[in-house]
Amino acid sequence: MQRRLEATIAASPDAIAAACAAIDNSPARAVPADDARVHASASGTRIHVTVSTAARVPWFGWFFHPPLRLALRRSARDAVARINAAATGAAEPAAPSVPKLLPPASFSLAQITMLGSLCGLIAAANYGGSLIGQNTDFVANAFDASDRALANGLAVTRIGVLVSLFAAALADRRGRRVILLLSVSGVALSSLVAAVAPTLGVFVAAQTFTRGFTSAALTVGAVAAVEEAPEGARAWSVAMMSLAGGAGYAVGVLLLPLGDLTDWSWRLPFVLSAASIIGVPFVARQLRETKRYTELAQRDTKRGRLKEIFDSRYRSRFILLGAIVFLTAIAATPAAQLTNRFLGDERGFSGTDITIFRAVTNGIPGILGVVIAGRLAERRGRRPLAVIGVTVTTLLNIAFFLGDGWVLWVTSTLGILTAAIGGLAIGTLDHELFPTEVRSTSGGFLTACGVAGAVVGLVLAGVLADHFDGFGVALCILAVAPLIAALALAPFLPESAHRILEDVSPSEV
Repeated sequence: MQRRLEATIAASPDAIAAACAAIDNSPARAVPADDARVHASASGTRIHVTVSTAARVPWFGWFFHPPLRLALRRSARDAVARINAAATGAAEPAAPSVPKLLPPASFSLAQITMLGSLCGLIAAANYGGSLIGQNTDFVANAFDASDRALANGLAVTRIGVLVSLFAAALADRRGRRVILLLSVSGVALSSLVAAVAPTLGVFVAAQTFTRGFTSAALTVGAVAAVEEAPEGARAWSVAMMSLAGGAGYAVGVLLLPLGDLTDWSWRLPFVLSAASIIGVPFVARQLRETKRYTELAQRDTKRGRLKEIFDSRYRSRFILLGAIVFLTAIAATPAAQLTNRFLGDERGFSGTDITIFRAVTNGIPGILGVVIAGRLAERRGRRPLAVIGVTVTTLLNIAFFLGDGWVLWVTSTLGILTAAIGGLAIGTLDHELFPTEVRSTSGGFLTACGVAGAVVGLVLAGVLADHFDGFGVALCILAVAPLIAALALAPFLPESAHRILEDVSPSEV
C-alpha cells in the first residue's frame, strides 16, 4: 500500500536535493507501522514523494485499510512540507496526527497479522456465544419455557466456566495458539448440537459448552493481544478485539428477524456458527504463538500454577479484581441476556423491532465507544475509566429498564458508549496485572468470578421477575451490585498505563 505525491519547491535544486536526501527512508510520521517509510527524490525543483507500507490487516482490512490510506496521504503531505521547510529555511511542520482508528503506537508487520488473526477468531467465537442471549425469546417459546425456567437455564450454562478454566490453565502450559484454535472449534461444534436440539435440556447442555469455549477464546485471545501488543497500545489492542467481538455480536442481531419466519427458523443462526469451523484452518496459518510465551517456555519456567496468583505479590490484585468482576456481572449479565426478552414481553417489540433498535443504539455507538475507550485507556489510564464507566453505565441501565419510548433509545445509546469504556479498562487490567506464566490461568479464574456473579444475577433476576411480574424492576434492583464495585472497590486498582508490561507484572526469573 502506498501514496505518491509530487510538488514544486521554490528553492535551489541543490537545496531541494539535500532536503530530499535527508528525509529519504525516514519513518512515515502518521502511519503507526514499523515498516512505513518515506522515499523522496528530486528533479530540479520538482520533488517526488512516495510513502509505502506492507501492512495488511487479515480479515478486518475492510475496516482498517481506509484509515491506513488516510495516514499514508497525511504522511506524504507531511514529507512535502518537511522538504519545503528544509530547502527554504521555513519552520519545521508539526507532526501530522494519526487517524483515530489506528493505534497510538507503531506495530510490526508480524504484530499486525497476529492481531488481525486474533480478531477474526474472536468475532467467530463471540457470534456463537451471543446467540443464546439474542434468541432467548424464541427459545423460550419453542420449548414453552417460563421466565424462571429460562433464567435458570441461562444460569446452568454458566457451568461451562469449568471448560474455560481448564482451557485457560492449559494455555499457560501448552501455549495460547493451540488452545485458542481448539476453543473456537469447540464453539462451532457445540453450536451445531444446539441447532438440532430437540428439548430445552439438550439445548442448555450444548450452550453450556458453547459458553465455556467462548469464555476460553475471549480470555486466551485477550492474553495473546496484551502479550503481543507494543508498549503504549495494549489497551488499544484489547479494544480492537472487543470491536471484533462486537462485530460477531452484531451479526447475531442482524439475523434476529429469521426467528419471526417460522417456529424453527431461530435455529439457522446456530447453523451458521457451526459453519465457522471451516475458516479455522485458514486463520491457523496466520496465527503464531506470542513472543512473550515463547521466550518464557524456552526458559522452562513452571507455568499455570495457582500459587503464583495467590502469592504476596498478586493476591490482593486478584481478590480486588475478582470482587469487581463478580459484582459487576450480577447486573450486567442478566441485563445483556434478558434485554431482548424485556423488550419483547414488556415493551411490545417484535424480532424486527429489536433488530432495528439494537442496530441503531448499539451499532455505531458501540464502535465509537470501543475506539474512544482504547484511546482514553492509553492516555488517561485504566483506573479512572473503570470507576466512571461502570458507574455511569449502571445509572443508564436503571433508567433504561424503568423507561419507555425515547428514553429506551437514548439510555441504550449512551449506555453502550460508557459500558465500552468501563469494560475495556477492567478487561485490560485483568491481563496486565499478572505475569506471563499465569496470565491465562488468572484470566480464567477471573472469568469464573464473573460467571459466579452471572449465575447469582440470573437466578435473582428470575425470582424477582416472578415477584414483580417482569424483568424491568428486577434488573434495576440488581444494579446496586456494580455501583458498589465502581465506587467502593475500583478506586483501589493499581494503574498499569504508561508502564512496561514486565514492570507491571514481573515474570519469575
